[in-house]
Amino acid sequence: MASGEFEQTTETARAAGAIRHRFGIGDGFILVVDEWESAEHFERFFSNPDLQAFIGSVGAAPAPPEVTVTEAVSAPGQFRRADRAAGCFVGGMRHYVGRASG
Repeated sequence: MASGEFEQTTETARAAGAIRHRFGIGDGFILVVDEWESAEHFERFFSNPDLQAFIGSVGAAPAPPEVTVTEAVSAPGQFRRADRAAGCFVGGMRHYVGRASG
């Protein structure tokens, strides 16, 4: 898959209201953690048939992903380390690779 397609999807997502986007790789799935301006912005972007075709072309299973939407809140102890590019995630959207979820 050409990196240009990923870059185009990234720009389209930003224009549609995406604030942050990260990936994590698990055993048989990819975890996607996003922050959007609103759930409606995400739903409009994610329901695009061209995006769904792209997601399928990069190996996602044909079954819909598990999507959990929560409200972002500010809380004491919240932080983000700008010097870390890697780590682990808890929560997010699972795209199963090569198999149906369930």
